[in-house]
Amino acid sequence: MVPVHFTGWEDGFQFVAFTRLLMTAGYGLKEAKEAADQLYAGASLRVEVSSITAATELLWQAQRLGATGYLA
Repeated sequence: MVPVHFTGWEDGFQFVAFTRLLMTAGYGLKEAKEAADQLYAGASLRVEVSSITAATELLWQAQRLGATGYLA
């Protein structure tokens, strides 16, 4: 598993779209909403995906939605 760390968000953060993105990474609706809520509240978030390719794609899409983060 490859971890992606989300550290915060920028102005214009697309909360609902980010929640949906987490669902494509394997989170259920409730889990994705809670994770997005935590990030929005200022906590960091770690998401593990199956490959470096999936991790890179997840981070890229999240950054387009206004999230900040990095690959670990």
